[in-house]
Amino acid sequence: MPTKELRSLPDVERALGWIVAGFNLLFALTLSVNLVQFAQTTPIAGVALIVVLVMSPLVANAALAALGRTSRWSWALAGGCYLAAIGSWPVFITAPLDGSRPSWLVAMLIPAVLQVSMAVRSMLLTTAFTVVTTCYLAFVGSVQGALSTSVVVTESLRIAPFGLLLAGVVAIVRRTADRAGSAQQGVLRRIAAARFEDVTEAERVRTDALVHDTVLTTLLQAASAQDSEESDRAGRMAANALRVIAHVSRAGDLGAGVRLRSAVSAHEHRLDPAIRDFDILLDDLRLEDLLLPGDAADALLVAMTEAMNNSVRHAHATHRTVRLRPLGPDGVRIDVDDDGTGFDYPARTGMGIRDRIVTPMMTVEGRAELSSAVGSGTSVRLSWGSVSLADVRSVEARLREVQA
Repeated sequence: MPTKELRSLPDVERALGWIVAGFNLLFALTLSVNLVQFAQTTPIAGVALIVVLVMSPLVANAALAALGRTSRWSWALAGGCYLAAIGSWPVFITAPLDGSRPSWLVAMLIPAVLQVSMAVRSMLLTTAFTVVTTCYLAFVGSVQGALSTSVVVTESLRIAPFGLLLAGVVAIVRRTADRAGSAQQGVLRRIAAARFEDVTEAERVRTDALVHDTVLTTLLQAASAQDSEESDRAGRMAANALRVIAHVSRAGDLGAGVRLRSAVSAHEHRLDPAIRDFDILLDDLRLEDLLLPGDAADALLVAMTEAMNNSVRHAHATHRTVRLRPLGPDGVRIDVDDDGTGFDYPARTGMGIRDRIVTPMMTVEGRAELSSAVGSGTSVRLSWGSVSLADVRSVEARLREVQA
């Protein structure tokens, strides 16, 4: 299964959230003295609206950062609130601005730039936001605030570069974390590949021993047969040996091995919401320990999902179970049962039974058995692997079909 790439190490991203949220809040509080000057040029209603728009997201992000819950959307919302604040500011300007020190709202551009940098993860977009916003604030200050050009240029060169400098620090930290995350993922992939090679080699040795023992036992039984009963037994053993060899040959063509738990996670979107109506039982089966060929795992889960969906849609059952149990050392058996209305099987073979249950299992040399009767519920048995425990009679039936 492909491993999801890490964008940056989670601990680094969380720490950045703490630092940026804390800095923004402290920065706003240190400028609180400027609110007096801000109120001299803006009516109290405007001051209240603008301060609420700017400060509420800062406080919210500080709280979220303390809980480790900040996200790109919380930062983007904070940046949007700042844009709303400066957008409404010209409406409330009632007197010339004081050019001796920057307006509180203009100085708050620095936290706004940091919020945008946390939201977009792009220095180019952050720079564009800073330039456009700075030009707008300069326009408002000179046209409606009656500031001189020299004051506007000085304040722009003082505030905007400082915000971009801090945003650049955030970008550098993130890029370093991205590289560290990629390196970590590379190491984990190599470790996983090495473990898989070890498991594959162990499985190959076990399979070779299984084939050797099965064939050898069959030959010895055939050589020592002295009556018809022993000859029949030797024939059944030979049929089973053929199935072992065919299974080993076929298993190598069914894709790379996957852990059953990984396969279940990959099919989670198919299993939901039907799985909520079932009791899940695991009989001494550790999903993370069972390694199956990828195609076999997919076929098992496709067939299981179809059986579950059929039960939910048609059975009107009061109790449903899915039981997974080990089938020897290398296989799995899945039983999907309900106590619903049942149906006349095999007279009715619709409801996706053949196409989405039987055929997928046959394609990977697995088994699918269904039993149902009107008023007696439905049971679906799916199995793959552990060919040494296979039903010999089914093998003989297949051989007869081939010969016919």
